[in-house]
Amino acid sequence: MDDVNKLEAKKDYSSGIKYKDIAAKYGVSINTVKSWKQCNNWQRGPTEKGVYKVSKVASKMSKKFL
Repeated sequence: MDDVNKLEAKKDYSSGIKYKDIAAKYGVSINTVKSWKQCNNWQRGPTEKGVYKVSKVASKMSKKFL
């Protein structure tokens, strides 16, 4: 498979398309797509479902606890 198709597959993965759909589109196995992801460090952007905010609030200890 040439690098152009891998780049297109990476774009598809980043946009949230499932492994099996990418594999069917490019005529490879699901495991091949997973290996591309691992070898090339593909990352998905945050989705609405997976987005959460972490509030970092430092609490001040009172002098009586010190």
